[in-house]
Amino acid sequence: MDLHLIRHGQSEWHLENRYAGHTEIALTEIGKRQSQDLAMWAGSMQFCALFSSNAIRARQTIKPLTEQCKLSAEEDERLKEVNFGLIEGLNPEEMRTRYPGIYSSFLEKPADTVMPKGESGKMALERAWSAVCEIVQQHESGNVLVVTHGTLMRLIACRFLGIDLNEYRRVFPMVPNTGRMLFRINGKLGLKAKEKPTVSLIKFDEPGNLALNKVTSITNSKQ
Repeated sequence: MDLHLIRHGQSEWHLENRYAGHTEIALTEIGKRQSQDLAMWAGSMQFCALFSSNAIRARQTIKPLTEQCKLSAEEDERLKEVNFGLIEGLNPEEMRTRYPGIYSSFLEKPADTVMPKGESGKMALERAWSAVCEIVQQHESGNVLVVTHGTLMRLIACRFLGIDLNEYRRVFPMVPNTGRMLFRINGKLGLKAKEKPTVSLIKFDEPGNLALNKVTSITNSKQ
């Protein structure tokens, strides 16, 4: 199967470089246009299923796609962004000033660091991974699209490719709004699957903005 992970469109806090996490922040007008551009691309892709985080910015992003693809989207709270707790609403400099210990830990081991009154990247990945496994099990062939969030996407990518989770910020410094990671999965994927699938990162690009597309191919046969 081909699994397309898509980051939501631009929101006000992302425009200001603030951690959004579980806070409900709507799309900007630019974000809405990004979603429309994404929908035009999606309409030609023959997707068999659409999934989305239940955060408002993800739901707003996928709505034009449901109309273009003539499919409903299944919302799943497990696909929400990492819960940054008290860090939400802050930009990196404000985080450094108010929570210097957390900030230092986050720079060194971002996936291990538990945010105050929030969660760590690893904790978020565990809940999201069960959703990813269910999606793959339900759709062993064809094209499936999932609208989710930037940090969670990078953590899922590291899990797929066998990369140390604490390296996600170095290996994948950023995912642009409506950016895509396309994974090709051959074999069964599950929490307790005996056979490990071959997973390849086929594309890491912006499908709604073809002029900026970047192509990457990484394979992990020991997922």
